[in-house]
Amino acid sequence: MFTRILVPLDGSPAAEKALPIAARLALTAQGTLVLIRVITMGTHFNGKSILTSEALQSLVETEKQKALDYLINIATSPILNDIEVEMDVSWGQVAPSVFEQVKNHQCDLILLSRKHHKGLKHLLPGSVAERVVMYAPVPVFLIHENGPLPIFPYIALGQPTCVLMGIDDIAQTSPVIKSASALLAGLEAGAQPTIRLARVISPYTAAHQQGPQASMLDIMNVVKEHQLKHVQEFQDIDENSMEIISSACMSESTLIGTDYANALIKEAETNIPENGDQNEAHFHLLAISSDFGKNQQAPHLGNTTLERITHETQLPVLVVPALPTAHIPPTAQAIETQILETL
Repeated sequence: MFTRILVPLDGSPAAEKALPIAARLALTAQGTLVLIRVITMGTHFNGKSILTSEALQSLVETEKQKALDYLINIATSPILNDIEVEMDVSWGQVAPSVFEQVKNHQCDLILLSRKHHKGLKHLLPGSVAERVVMYAPVPVFLIHENGPLPIFPYIALGQPTCVLMGIDDIAQTSPVIKSASALLAGLEAGAQPTIRLARVISPYTAAHQQGPQASMLDIMNVVKEHQLKHVQEFQDIDENSMEIISSACMSESTLIGTDYANALIKEAETNIPENGDQNEAHFHLLAISSDFGKNQQAPHLGNTTLERITHETQLPVLVVPALPTAHIPPTAQAIETQILETL
């Protein structure tokens, strides 16, 4: 389970939506919550200081005191009763400050609530949440301000928590499985969880392998070969991860599509009824590596696959830092090389 959970807050109700999840995780693990707030007043967009006057410095100090008072008020609220809480207020750009606090407080999870953006702002890459998700040194659990939470009453008592794991690099599978397992344990999922490992295969890849004269039957045969390889590759997952999978209701699926983000979101949100009853949702949360979809040919409107997933679904998303290639075990790296050679 995660035992030291960092929760960035900005004073908005949207950010505070993460608190019930944070409280559940901390209580279950008998862990610690680290509440932080970052003051950005007096900084350039690139993080360089423009504090050139004593008056401005004084104003920043005033804002920092207000931020600390706010955190104290949150820490002493009933929802965080019986939970050990640490607080920190820093000055600078948000994402680098969050990463610094992760290191200073030795946190193992960032719990972040993302605001809903409309119009053009919804399509622009590079928001604070996306930067945190893409570059965080520890797993990030992202909650949408208008989305469901993976706890009661959004998940009925006795109903299994259903997790969709997007996989396109077998070497990154084990960290995602282990982090998802730690999260589910902290959420105290009552029933045996359901985990589906899903990989997206582009029909263009299959057509390229068969050449310009390929028939639809030829393409489907290649897709079936990928599906079989998909199942066989999971046999090489490390022993601890296999134990986690065996303790859950696990299945695999191969999704066909040229758009990784759209294919995964469509699969995750299947059977969500129009009346908004999230108890009937097919999956309750997504779990992916931070480099999921990196092999997709081009970004969509300038956004990476990861950015689009966090933008376009209201389901909670667990994003796990990708392992550096140098740290991948030789057997897994060999498998990855074989996969890339076939694409």
